[in-house]
Amino acid sequence: MSRFEIEKFEQASETLYRLHDTHSGAQAHVWPAFGNNCVRARLPAPRGGLVDVVLAPESLGQLREQPSWWGVPLLFPWPGRIPAGRYSYGGHEYQLPVLDMGGNAGHGFVKTRPWLVEVCEAWDSAAFLRCSISSREHPETLDGYPFPYYLAATYRLANDGLHLIVEVANTGAGTLPFGFGAHPYFRLPLGQGGSVEACRIQVPALRRWNLSRLGALADGDQLTWEDVTEPVPAEVDLRRPQALGTGRHFDFVYTGLDLSTGRLECSASDLAAGLEAVMQASTHFPTLVVYRLPGRPGICFEPWTCPPNVFNLQAAGVRPSGLIELAPGQRWEASLRLFLRPVGPM
Repeated sequence: MSRFEIEKFEQASETLYRLHDTHSGAQAHVWPAFGNNCVRARLPAPRGGLVDVVLAPESLGQLREQPSWWGVPLLFPWPGRIPAGRYSYGGHEYQLPVLDMGGNAGHGFVKTRPWLVEVCEAWDSAAFLRCSISSREHPETLDGYPFPYYLAATYRLANDGLHLIVEVANTGAGTLPFGFGAHPYFRLPLGQGGSVEACRIQVPALRRWNLSRLGALADGDQLTWEDVTEPVPAEVDLRRPQALGTGRHFDFVYTGLDLSTGRLECSASDLAAGLEAVMQASTHFPTLVVYRLPGRPGICFEPWTCPPNVFNLQAAGVRPSGLIELAPGQRWEASLRLFLRPVGPM
């Protein structure tokens, strides 16, 4: 018998997959039929025991009601909002058909659609689940976004944490423009005796995108990167750890990230538990969202390839905008990892 195993199981008449480490007890639950969301992850603490790292919904129905509030939502072919669902690309104007209650097109269209299970394997080294979604399987997604695509996401549970490997391929005859983001929620606190408010977060960012400016781009705008970004104010400068505190609301899109170590790293530390939850991502993500609603037991570190409204930002001349453009047949790959490590007094 292999150390790792993977199995199907039923929850509320839905089929989920459980990736399991039989030695440590670590588990990850993935729901391919609803956005390929990793709805639950329990990882081993360095000094023993297991910790529910991902903020899980109480029911699958709760996730259906708020698809971006739980687990690890996947955002493609754009993260963030496109105001009124209208955008320009390559000199053409497009209108996306599905808008949210605010009248915007939010977080792409793959987070609620069914994905196809391609690979389901377990070895002594890890358990793998690879799922995909494509315009071939979902031709309705080409309405307002006429760019054929293939997107695959592999969850890998291994001894060093939970990995997500993402691959995008251009399956059309023209250029494929896109952005990608992941929306992983850490559940806080990480142990007994601590509190969400006392947990401290750290992000290596010098600047942030000006969301008001990004949401008000107009035809004919010609802007620079400096026009739409600004230095991070001291009160939300997270290069040194800051406590979440009582009633603090985080919804900031950071950039100017320190990627000098060859990766992006953000963390949430719980001194009472002696633990730190870490999100590491490949350098393909020059933008990072930190999101937290007061009263919720969690924090999001969201690695994005681009800021919101990226198509219109590119059309306004901003470079780098973060928009990825693949030639026919070209592929792109990125990754991230969630894990725990010990932390001492700061």
